[in-house]
This record gives sequence, structure tokens and C-alpha cells, in this order.
Amino acid sequence: MSIYPLKSGWKVLDIGSNRGEWTREAVRLGCTVVACEPIAKYRQSILDAGAEVVLPVAVSDIEDSVTFHIGQDDRFSSIHGEWVREADSAFGWNHQFELVQADTIRLDRLLWLFGGFDFIKIDTEGHEPAVIRSLGELRPKRMSLEFHGGGNILQSLRQSSVEALTLLGTDYRYRFASESRYWGSDWVRFDHAIGWLDLLPWGDVYCIREDIFASEQP
Repeated sequence: MSIYPLKSGWKVLDIGSNRGEWTREAVRLGCTVVACEPIAKYRQSILDAGAEVVLPVAVSDIEDSVTFHIGQDDRFSSIHGEWVREADSAFGWNHQFELVQADTIRLDRLLWLFGGFDFIKIDTEGHEPAVIRSLGELRPKRMSLEFHGGGNILQSLRQSSVEALTLLGTDYRYRFASESRYWGSDWVRFDHAIGWLDLLPWGDVYCIREDIFASEQP
């Protein structure tokens, strides 16, 4: 669940909406939500949560029809099949995965179609680097990314998060949240952000573009 202070009137994008819990909270706070969810059985619940639009797509850096891995624990469903299988094996779940075809769309196209967003939430189970690459040269105002840090069993999980943050680089300020509360004393620049990944197992990292960050300071 997002702990970033979303504001009433914002237009937000929920990438990897799953059952729509984040969407429901954003709508409660007065936001207009566009959601992306490739798992068909959850799209009605996302609409019921109040989303204005639910797109039956995954977000990636290549627009195509791809194999999407749906876990029995659907929190671990992703385009990134290797990531999902490694996590499943490491944590001893021994789940079976349903394989379905999913259409993909680039994030820069979504920004063009909807005229930009005030906040973008990205939770794609290891596929975050591809989502960031699909921005091209665009840099949205505010985002959150799921991260996996140094406390994880698999270093590949951490590496995916390092890659995503490196792609955003010095254009943003970062703040890390785990277990529904902020960690760290303040927003940090990129050169300090990677260090936080070694201190925390997982959570969300909030990213504000530097010019927006400066304008919001008292």
C-alpha cells in the first residue's frame, strides 16, 4: 500500500494492479486511476475499486504478445519468468505456474495516450527495469517502485532493483519505505540510494524528479 501522500485531483497510473488494493486507496484519497493488469480475473475487482480505466496489458520495453507467469500465490506473477521461478525455488513454495499470453505496452506510449500522470506506481515482480527502459527519454514527476534489497536470499532480486534505480539515476530523489513506514532520515540523492538497498530486505522506493522535489520544499 502506498504511503506517499497522494493528493486529491491527481491522475495516477497503477502498473501491476493485481486485486486493486492500491487503486482503492488512491481513489479514496481523491485520485483518478488508470490501471494496467494482465490477469483477467482481477480486472473487474479493479474497476469495482474505482479505477476509471483498466487496461488488459502488461508494461514492458517491447510491445508484443508475451508469456506471462501467474503463480498460485498471484503476488508472484510476472513477465519475468526466470525471476519468478528463482524466487519460487528459493523460498520453497513449489508452486505451479499458469502460463498465459499477455499484450504489452510501453510506458512512454501510456504517457502520450493519457497526457501524463502525477504519480506512477510500478509493482511488476522483477520486471521493473524493463518498465523504466520503456520510458525512453521521458521522466515522470513521481513514481514508486517495488525494491528487493540486500536481505533477500537471491542477489538477482537486488540486482533487478539496482538496475531500475541506475536507469533513473541522478534525475530523481529517493526515499525508501518498508513495512508501511519510511526508513532513512530524509530523501536521498542517487549516490546514497543504492546503499539503502543493502540495509533493507524489500519494500517500495519513492522517486521524485529533482525539479519537482525542489518546487515542493517549504
